[in-house]
Amino acid sequence: QNPLDPFDGIQSSESITRVWGCDALYEDGRFHLWVGGVTRPEGNTSIDQFLEQTHYDIGYMSTADGVNFDVVETPVLTHTQHQGEQFDAEGVHKPSVFTFGQGEDGVDKYWMLYAGYQDVIASQDSTSNLIFISTEGLSLGMASSATPDGGWTKLGQDEVPLDIELTDNLDSPRAFFINGRLHVFFTDEFVDGDSGDTFTGIGLGIAPFPAETAE
Repeated sequence: QNPLDPFDGIQSSESITRVWGCDALYEDGRFHLWVGGVTRPEGNTSIDQFLEQTHYDIGYMSTADGVNFDVVETPVLTHTQHQGEQFDAEGVHKPSVFTFGQGEDGVDKYWMLYAGYQDVIASQDSTSNLIFISTEGLSLGMASSATPDGGWTKLGQDEVPLDIELTDNLDSPRAFFINGRLHVFFTDEFVDGDSGDTFTGIGLGIAPFPAETAE
């Protein structure tokens, strides 16, 4: 059935497209999937219009058979504020979801680690008029919900409290809840102290859960 494109054909202007960074949980005979994606203006636009109207958010879909999908047309977790100062002002993506709790009587059961970025930089190729984008200020955030398909709330406006002196460009979190502790693997950029060269590596944060600080 590949390629899968369950959001294709949705008429809502707020629906995400070009999905990436998917995570999935299997519960009670059904796959729950969260995907990063983009909503953007149609046709040729100026760079200023592109930056103002293009958003990077997280959507949700589910399936029992891998062929037929139920899709929530609007994002379930969104960026904070265009041109804002928050760490996830311009976008949220790369969700990683785990369960903790029962999800009954309003008690949150689903917990999401995600990467947020503060700024989007766009440049336009003069020959093709294509717009190329890059991001700055990547950090990790967390949100929770009692249900998988909506009601997601960010746990404050600050990023996950990893040591900011050791981390610089956090992305692609993967969360595992094991024996009362949350383990979060993530990619990061490091600078070699001798050569000054920048390289990409994988980091790990561990904390009791719920927790306010991480190792």
